[in-house]
Amino acid sequence: MPQILAEPGHVAEGVSTAREVARLARRLGIEMPITHAVDAILHRHEPVAAAVEKLLGRDPKSEMV
Repeated sequence: MPQILAEPGHVAEGVSTAREVARLARRLGIEMPITHAVDAILHRHEPVAAAVEKLLGRDPKSEMV
């Protein structure tokens, strides 16, 4: 990832934002599993397959508030 971020012409939108949104969600107690998965993949080197497995293994919940 450092090489991608350093090379001109590449757009890596969301790389730094994913970490900050995940931190904010944790601090506010907001459940954002996809954001946390993206953050884990980008910044904690979690394998994509493991992140997807965790997401798919979650109990279904209503999206209605």
